[in-house]
Amino acid sequence: MAENVSILERLSLSLNSWVEYLLFGLGLTMTLVVAVQVFFRYVLNQSLFWSEELARFLLVWLSFLGASVAYRRKVHPGVDVLSSRMPHILRKIFAVIVHSVSLIFFFVMILYGCRFAYFVRLQISPAFRAISP
Repeated sequence: MAENVSILERLSLSLNSWVEYLLFGLGLTMTLVVAVQVFFRYVLNQSLFWSEELARFLLVWLSFLGASVAYRRKVHPGVDVLSSRMPHILRKIFAVIVHSVSLIFFFVMILYGCRFAYFVRLQISPAFRAISP
């Protein structure tokens, strides 16, 4: 059993590392797209019709992937006023409860997210004239 946990832990660490590189690429791409749009709009007096939509898609992916990395690193914003004042054993019990509720919440989000994704699967992106990612 401990070997399986170790394998899962290594898989999680490598996946998280890959996602961090992806986040850097997404952030850099979004910054470049917005900078090019500003240049085109204010210097060349032209507008790139696709830049706003691409930046929006990149920001959505940045937000969700960034939240997963923050959760893994235990730096996701949270309120610990209550738990910091608890005795050590009660703090551990509270942490188990919080993680259990989080797990249920994540499961519900995945379930309804998949249903919603199936519902809008054929929606066409206005700027790209393709199925939205």
